[in-house]
Order: sequence, then C-alpha cells, then structure tokens
Amino acid sequence: MKELKEVVCFAVCLGNALGESLKDGELTYGDSMNFWDPLSKLSEAVDGAENVVQEIMTLDESKTAELIAFVKDELDLPQEGVEKVIEAGLDIAIGVCKYINLIQTVSKES
Repeated sequence: MKELKEVVCFAVCLGNALGESLKDGELTYGDSMNFWDPLSKLSEAVDGAENVVQEIMTLDESKTAELIAFVKDELDLPQEGVEKVIEAGLDIAIGVCKYINLIQTVSKES
C-alpha cells in the first residue's frame, strides 16, 4: 500500500494547498508558495504509480481503515465532513480502477 499512500499523500497535500489558497476567494501568484509541499511529493507519487490500481483493487477492511485514518490526520477539513469526503474519494478511485480493468479486458478481447 506504499504507492497508494504516496499518491493519496500528494492528493491531500494538493487539496490542503488549494483550500489554503482559496480562503480569500481567489487564487493569486502570492498563493504559489502554498503549493511547494505538494510539488515536493509529486515524484514520490509518480514513482510506482503503476501499482496503485492493483493496491486499490485489493484494499481490505483493515487497509481501508488505515487509509481513512491517514487521510483524516493529513486532510485539513472540519472533522464532521472528512470521513464522507474520504469514503467518496475511495469509491471514485475504486470505480475508476474497475473502469480501467474493464477497458483492458475489452481491449484484449478485440
């Protein structure tokens, strides 16, 4: 789950940076420093990204709980909404992975 956590970490850092930058209602050049942390995590997120789909597809209950706890610790959102955001994100990621697998299966059949 290492690669998945690195991708999630990048996404959470990017979300936090965007949230911080939009607190005043606009995104300006002065907000660029907010994106330094996410950019520093980009190479980790890209390295091994080919394993992320498989890691998502094999998430069990304990790994999902671990991932939710990780995001809760890192994501800068009000606690009452964070679990819904995480679960929706995981549902989307799993759906995308299933879609990719379907495309690959259909392509092999052609």
